[in-house]
Amino acid sequence: MPLYSRKDMPQVNTQNLGKALGMTKRKAKVTKGMSLAIKLKQSQKELIKSKVKGVAAKYSKPTDMKPLIISKDNYIIDGHHRWAAAIYKFGDDVKIPIHRINLKRDEAIELYNDIASSLTEDINVPINVGDTVLGGKF
Repeated sequence: MPLYSRKDMPQVNTQNLGKALGMTKRKAKVTKGMSLAIKLKQSQKELIKSKVKGVAAKYSKPTDMKPLIISKDNYIIDGHHRWAAAIYKFGDDVKIPIHRINLKRDEAIELYNDIASSLTEDINVPINVGDTVLGGKF
């Protein structure tokens, strides 16, 4: 199965993960659990090495990591960098938290992309250096 470009994948900020999952549960069955990292399949072509290392540095144990969003056929929908960070830091036999959307890969990506887009509409407005936003300068 061909891999998607990162720009075509859902990008949900971990702070919005709970909200995104709540919205997903209204459209499809979602189950929570743990999975061996080695059993999960990549959907995304690119990984950013510095991001993987940065995420790995944040966690002292895999169970503290924010969950990955996966499809019913074990493809990663959101969380490729967390997945790679877990393997990088703890090995490919590590168990990591997941939320499984009961849809196949392409359907799950489409649904989660729609949800990710609805969450980021307001924050994707370009900000110019020097603009004041919420009391702070950029």
